[in-house]
Amino acid sequence: MSGSDAVIIREMREDEKSAVKQMVSSNLELVEGWMFYFSKETLVAEQNDQLVGVITFKAFPLAGGRTGGLLAWAATSKSVRGSGVGRRLYKQAAERLAELGADELFGCIEGLNYPSSRLVESEGFNRLTATNMFRRYGLFGTFALWFRLMHIPDIGHFVWAKQVNGEAYPPT
Repeated sequence: MSGSDAVIIREMREDEKSAVKQMVSSNLELVEGWMFYFSKETLVAEQNDQLVGVITFKAFPLAGGRTGGLLAWAATSKSVRGSGVGRRLYKQAAERLAELGADELFGCIEGLNYPSSRLVESEGFNRLTATNMFRRYGLFGTFALWFRLMHIPDIGHFVWAKQVNGEAYPPT
């Protein structure tokens, strides 16, 4: 990639919301585009003055005084897929969540989205089963987690998780 093609990852500016929404709508499936939402924490990828990627994320409380971090929505333009832009967005969002005190990181990925599943798996995330979650968080804690992750309406999606400190996941 030449210097003029360099991709910059930065915070989204408030005046970029409509451009981000347009980029997301043209690069996600129809229903996912409708469901996309902004969070307080949003990073964008910019190349040659064009937005080519976005990730939204947020920190939230977990039981036991821990903090979770949700990597909520990520999308990249078709023009940069496979070039590492999505990985850079995920990594920088994960770093920011760690700075916000997150102990555990989560993401919900549609079951047939193999590129995103491979990406988070290569970054140390593990797919959690309902049994994993019930053992780790208990019945009510699991339902609270699903609510925070918006996993309840996510039929066909998998929850992926990672410990920020690098320990094996899921811990028991």
